[in-house]
Amino acid sequence: MEGNTKTLNQKVIERMIIFLSTSFILCYLYVISKRLLYPFELEWLEGYFLAGIIQIVNNQSIYSPPSTEFIPLLYPPLYYLLIGGLAKILGVSFWTARLVSVLSSFLSGFIIYQFVGRETKSSFCAFFTLGLFFASYQITGSWFDVARVDSLFMALSLSGIYVLRYYTKSYTGIFFAAIFLSLAFFTKQAAIFFIIGCAVYLWFTQREKCLIFTLMSTLFIFGGILLLNYLTEGWYWFHAFKVPLRHYSYRNQEYHLLLAEMYKQYTSLAQRDYGSIKKLIDFFKKDLLGNIPFSLFFIFGWLLYEMKSFGRQHTSFFWTLILIAAFIASISMRCKFGGYINTLIPAISVSLIFFGIAAGHILKEKNQSFLRFLLYFSILLQFIMMSYSPIKQIPTADDYQAGKSLIDVVSSFEGDVYMPFHSYYSIMAGKKMYAHKMPIEDIYIGFPHLLPQDLFEKIEQKGFSAIIYDWEIDENTRNPI
Repeated sequence: MEGNTKTLNQKVIERMIIFLSTSFILCYLYVISKRLLYPFELEWLEGYFLAGIIQIVNNQSIYSPPSTEFIPLLYPPLYYLLIGGLAKILGVSFWTARLVSVLSSFLSGFIIYQFVGRETKSSFCAFFTLGLFFASYQITGSWFDVARVDSLFMALSLSGIYVLRYYTKSYTGIFFAAIFLSLAFFTKQAAIFFIIGCAVYLWFTQREKCLIFTLMSTLFIFGGILLLNYLTEGWYWFHAFKVPLRHYSYRNQEYHLLLAEMYKQYTSLAQRDYGSIKKLIDFFKKDLLGNIPFSLFFIFGWLLYEMKSFGRQHTSFFWTLILIAAFIASISMRCKFGGYINTLIPAISVSLIFFGIAAGHILKEKNQSFLRFLLYFSILLQFIMMSYSPIKQIPTADDYQAGKSLIDVVSSFEGDVYMPFHSYYSIMAGKKMYAHKMPIEDIYIGFPHLLPQDLFEKIEQKGFSAIIYDWEIDENTRNPI
């Protein structure tokens, strides 16, 4: 009777968890259905990504000397090239760029489900992990569906890791793992840490194939860098590597007087602690433990439990290396200048995969009724901690009218209008676009002599009919509201 009661209780709790998982998946689908076609920015750099896509559509280089009209963001070109190809067919629009992010998030969810299902042989663990992944939407900045590189970067990274995990018996699998991870690198540079993690795993498990994987990845990455550098006369290396590496010395910069006046709230707050030990501590204390404490508890608890056979357990060894790589990737982005909570996507996504795998192994353990109860309770609490209001993520009719009114106001000015925080709106208003404030600050950190002085001269000489920019700054995120 007691055993039957426990089995019945287990089924009831699992159904509750499945219900929550389904709810969060449906919640995400509902949110993206309301956001995908929104004709204005959901996030303050979305429009500037479209400006880069226009460069592609017009057969112009993204990576060029900093100019008054355009300075590229510090990302590799794959996202731009992919959206640019679609835009030549469908036109340049927010929804086209967001569609790639949405489809990438679906691919990530599918791979996460497959990972946990294959590692645990448990559809229950696979499904609740999938639900937790989509439940992490809000704690990672509501970023899965915006016109930014992150979702594509994560989907390609997980694809490469998946191929390497399950298809390395053949050299074809090694080849495709290197291809996917190299493509992830040309979407966002932080993929290099996943490549390193995979190489370390192969070094200890399949040394010959490690050499092949490393050689292929090196060939694809350095070959691509050399080609892009050649095509852009060296500006690709400057914008995608030299500029972001200078971000870690941000706190030592003295600001240009005009920049300090234009952007003083954002820069003074950012300068206070970016790249500091405090930021690193906050990553573990607030970003991870503050969001997924129950997942981390079971991950590290399971690792301690397996410690005796750790060296012989390929599953634990593999996922420990991938988790470390994900943490380093997130830290490298979070702790530098401008690092927002979207940078947590790698760390949280891989943590949730590991949590699902650990849960699957725990549920297989015999005579562990209390541990199973603790696990179920922790899964429920993890879902509760991730709960959010979908309504707050959806633009309202007032937001739409405000956006439309802003474009009308910008259009009404006879001369040029400068919008440092939302440059693309100038194009939407039929005006000439000027460089966004973010890449201007990027260039200033280490390369002030390359700033577009003619832009500053135009500001000082009151050459714009209007300058419209954000004034209020969020104390927690350091981003403009």
